[in-house]
Amino acid sequence: APDNQTAFGYKSNGTPEIPVTMGDHIKLMIVDTGSTGAFSLPKGWEEQLHFAGDSDKTRYSGIGGSVEGLAGRVSEEISFGAYSFTEPTVDVGGMGFLVGGSVLKNFCIAVDQQQKIIRFESQKHFPLKLPPHCWAKAKDWSHCVKDWISEGQDVDATDHEGSTALFMASACINR
Repeated sequence: APDNQTAFGYKSNGTPEIPVTMGDHIKLMIVDTGSTGAFSLPKGWEEQLHFAGDSDKTRYSGIGGSVEGLAGRVSEEISFGAYSFTEPTVDVGGMGFLVGGSVLKNFCIAVDQQQKIIRFESQKHFPLKLPPHCWAKAKDWSHCVKDWISEGQDVDATDHEGSTALFMASACINR
């Protein structure tokens, strides 16, 4: 049964959504296993959150076309159930509320489609600070990623279009 701590019920439309708290706001967010980002919010939310440091302009491409937005870390803790994230990376400008792969990779996730329950399990200690996310520009992404890798951090790098993960960045840079 859903306990709203590690197991969440979702509507019968088949798309798992979980209640996510961002500061004073609670929104249902789609669990998007195809996204490389952390938390994605629709345009207009840049005024609701406080970016911790610089935010970068980015472009999102999807089935409905492309749109410009902002990406960076926010001061607000973001949480769902028993799990919280300090200074998480957020991108604002997409079409909906999404929890992406940078968050989901910290969990073993089980979806019971018959009962409409999604369960999250993790061996990590929460609150968790996600590794940096580099919204890359052609001139500076390799420098940014190289610095983080030299610090021993896991890096989630995305190209300037905001849609294509730059996989193997660490292997290329460390050669």
